[in-house]
Amino acid sequence: CFIDNAAQLKQFLLAVTQHHRQTDPVIWNTLLELMLRSDLLAENEDRDSAVLQLLQRPDATYEIDEALVLLQRYGCEQGLVYLYQKLHMQAMLLQQYYHMGQHAEALRLCQQDGAEDADLWELLLQLIGESEEIDEKEVREILEAVERSGQVPLLRIVQLLCDNEKIPVDVIRELVIKQSIREADELKQHQVAEIVEAREKEIQQIQENGFRFKQTRCVACGLNLELAVVHFLCGHSFHKACVDMEKGVCPRCGESEQVQSSMDNN
Repeated sequence: CFIDNAAQLKQFLLAVTQHHRQTDPVIWNTLLELMLRSDLLAENEDRDSAVLQLLQRPDATYEIDEALVLLQRYGCEQGLVYLYQKLHMQAMLLQQYYHMGQHAEALRLCQQDGAEDADLWELLLQLIGESEEIDEKEVREILEAVERSGQVPLLRIVQLLCDNEKIPVDVIRELVIKQSIREADELKQHQVAEIVEAREKEIQQIQENGFRFKQTRCVACGLNLELAVVHFLCGHSFHKACVDMEKGVCPRCGESEQVQSSMDNN
């Protein structure tokens, strides 16, 4: 009797599911589709809110895959967000947020889950790279967050954004300069740390075992070492006369740590 009257079928299924426990997925799938149809909406009925309430019902036994298809077909964004969250489909949720214009939510999702799933950051950059409308301030904020996360290499960021002509070149140029300076500073700090660690090991070795000078000839003149002799931590040894003592560095390698000066008897 409801074949030619979808509106009555909708009301009948609403009544049945409210007053009797229904476990047949077909009933719930059918009801969901009827509630999504804009031509069956009652006056002042908020379709998306009603659909969301149905999806959230603990007794609803609709099929998830079928529900996703219906929600996408009828463009129910709130319903899609709910199911993506429920199913932990973070990549789909990120895309949904971005296409809904909720870019702040998309960024928040990356900040929340991007440490465990670095692909979310790349996906967000890809969406920006494909976007036809660009908010420069928003893009800068997102790029700063991406940079802080450390999840996406600089080259990959440039690849994802460079084809979008609506993104100002200055935005990418500033990112490249900023990250290049940071990487240079990090490299310099790493090199300094390595030098300090090496010196600490050398000092510890000297304290524990002493320092043995193995050279028997002056590095500068090649003659046998005789007093007065100057030794450096680098292992090079010289006649005192062959070294500029005012500079205080090894003429061969620039080592500045003089560890012993054996003077003559004069």
